[in-house]
Amino acid sequence: MKFRGAEYRLGRLEYDRGRGECPDGTTGFLLHLHIPSGAPLSPASCDESLGQARRFYGRHFPDEPLSYVVCHSWLLDPQLIEYLPERSNIVRFLRRFALRPLTSGDEDLADGSMLEYVFGQPSRTGPVTARQLAELPQGTSLQRAYVAHLRSGRNWRARTGWIALPARPESD
Repeated sequence: MKFRGAEYRLGRLEYDRGRGECPDGTTGFLLHLHIPSGAPLSPASCDESLGQARRFYGRHFPDEPLSYVVCHSWLLDPQLIEYLPERSNIVRFLRRFALRPLTSGDEDLADGSMLEYVFGQPSRTGPVTARQLAELPQGTSLQRAYVAHLRSGRNWRARTGWIALPARPESD
């Protein structure tokens, strides 16, 4: 997508536009939000990025009225709230979203992708072994959460969530 010019980095976050399912079950124009690794997800940087995205897409794609930003990520797994402080950037990021309810058969396991983003190790499709867990660093609360959660026999999941965008004022 980046090579086609369809994905834009606006501040801390990246976006691409499309049509998709809205929380009410209708189909509409959405911004798909992507979270590049690197800088913290501070509330101020996320607010600024969302504002830039709204203005940018409103200016360049005025015939596609956006009503929601949608994201699918392990960063939206509410199980993170069990381990991380309420004031952590990750928890505050997660709380921005209304999550799509899980249905039977929702098994989008994210153990492997978290291994890649949290520890910089290659993503895995199979289970992370006890030996691998023992070798992982635990210098951050997120690293400790990852290890403790898997040791307890549970898995991390990628979840889908939406952020409603307010109607664009005429002055934008």
